[in-house]
Amino acid sequence: MLKIKNSLGITVVNPGQKAWNEIRKEFGNEVFHEDGQLNREALGKIIFADVNKRKLLNKITHPKVQKMMFWAVIKYFFDGHNDKNTQQKRLMNRNNYNETEANQRLASQMPLSLKCERSHFVVDNSASFDETRKQVEKIVSHLQTSNHHVQVRIYLGTCVIVFCCMCGLFSFLVYKLFFASSGVVKF
Repeated sequence: MLKIKNSLGITVVNPGQKAWNEIRKEFGNEVFHEDGQLNREALGKIIFADVNKRKLLNKITHPKVQKMMFWAVIKYFFDGHNDKNTQQKRLMNRNNYNETEANQRLASQMPLSLKCERSHFVVDNSASFDETRKQVEKIVSHLQTSNHHVQVRIYLGTCVIVFCCMCGLFSFLVYKLFFASSGVVKF
């Protein structure tokens, strides 16, 4: 995922992109080469010397990278998750598999019907691109308005706290069992 994020981070600042225009507006021409490409070294000197400038750059680029990441994930996730014939054809075309090889790979996967049954959201990409995009936008809208991410963060935060407490307790017990009684280590 880091590789995808880095390449998207490069893409959003290509000449003519929205982020490129915003960076030019906020940071001026001195952070661009003569050919219009972003001068990363010049921009780096500015943003690493001023935390507010770095926050501004992040505010410009991060939403665009996240949006591109979302669409890239959707593309890769749903590519090939159609009916079995479409999956087979895509495998054969993309990977140069013969029919037997494609079927072997499909047979080793969870059936599509079970994937759909277990999913929170299902996007049917057998229709037009616009229809698929509408389905995805509806899911994104739902996710953005839900507070599920808050619940997940609270749960993960609680797990981290419990883990740290357990590590502390374990360290204390090891100290008491092995070092405190022997007089080897004193604090």
